[in-house]
Parts: sequence; structure tokens; C-alpha cells
Amino acid sequence: MTEKEKKLYERFDKTVSQVVVYAQAASIDAKIDCIYPESFIVGILTIGANEVTSALLSMDADLDKCLKTLKAELISKRSLNETHGEINYDDLKLSKQVIDACKNANKIRTDEIHSEYIGVHHVFAALLRSSDFIRELFEKEGVTADRFIENLKEPEAELVGAGNSKKTSKQYHTALTAFCTDITKLARENKLDPIIAREKEIETAITILCRRTKNNRSEEHTSELQSRG
Repeated sequence: MTEKEKKLYERFDKTVSQVVVYAQAASIDAKIDCIYPESFIVGILTIGANEVTSALLSMDADLDKCLKTLKAELISKRSLNETHGEINYDDLKLSKQVIDACKNANKIRTDEIHSEYIGVHHVFAALLRSSDFIRELFEKEGVTADRFIENLKEPEAELVGAGNSKKTSKQYHTALTAFCTDITKLARENKLDPIIAREKEIETAITILCRRTKNNRSEEHTSELQSRG
């Protein structure tokens, strides 16, 4: 790694580093020996709510559909593996497209979406412009690189900020919808698997939840000892 590249990577924020871990996991799941642009996008979509997912949800993109398509594309890349035999997943290489996108992300940071560090939104915008597959996938969802960048430039698109509580609440709700399962809703619709032979455990749970005080056994034991004393 050159000195210039080291300085570039030092400008990545912590979220990008976390996404790289998720991108590695995506490649491992697909049994491929390289981190491709699709791996990186899977990482962005699976790490949880962030600038990219919030912006995409605000543009009504179907993230679940995109995720399935990206994972299928990664699996199709197994034929490109250069490793013969068992893959060393501890040392996955970055594809040239990902490396170039990281460099272009820094240019987007300085020229279009200004910030001190390179975030996942900068890398995502760079991948939208450099990868034909990713660009075509998100164009079908109505998301282009220019529209994505404009969305991020809007003050309301910020995840946290003064005067944006209404927008933040909406984004929080849509992020929960995209990444979580509403167990309460499933229970109301009778879609949960039946619980067999756990009547005692259920009664114990209900008893604990209904108490206003003495919520755990340790408090009960303490009270009992005090009364005996």
C-alpha cells in the first residue's frame, strides 16, 4: 500500500470499517475469494440503519428485493475464483472496482457531499457510478447517483439534527420496517409457531411482567431474608 493510499484509508469513518466486515461476510456466504462491489453494497444494506439506507427508503427503494438480487449476483461470481481448493477467508482481496470506488468516494467527499471523513454514502455513490450492475439495479428502483446525492444534500435527509425530529422519526420507522420483524403483529395474526408444553414458563413470564415491583428472584430472596431477620 502506497503512502497516498494509507492517507486515503485513514479518512474512512468507523461505519465504513464496519461495512467492510459485513462485505467480507457476504463474500464468505457466497463462497467467493474476493470482495466485489456487490459485496460492499450487501454490507451497507445489512449493517443496519445508516445514511444510505435512510436515503434509499425515503426514495421508496425495495431494499429486500435489492439485497436478494445482490446476493444472487455474488453467488454467480464463484466461477471467477482464482483460489483452487479451500479459500483463505482471513485474507480476502478487494476487487479493482472497489479500490477505484474508494478513491472516487474521496473525490465525491471533496466536490459534492462535503464532510471531514469518507462515509458509506460517499462509497455508495461512487459504486453507483462505477458498477454497471449496481447502477442498473438501483435505477430500476428509481435511484440514480445524482438523485441519491441530491437527497443527501437536503437538510431533511440528515439522520440526526436540530429541527429534524419528524423526519428522523419517519426514517426510524422505515428502518425498523426494513430490518426488523414485528413479533407482536405476527402474534395478533396468529402466524407464530405454536408453543407446546411450556405452560409453566409462560405463566412465570406473565407473572413477572405483571408485577410493578420485585421484578426478579434476587429481590424476592432479599425481601424474604429481611422478613426472617
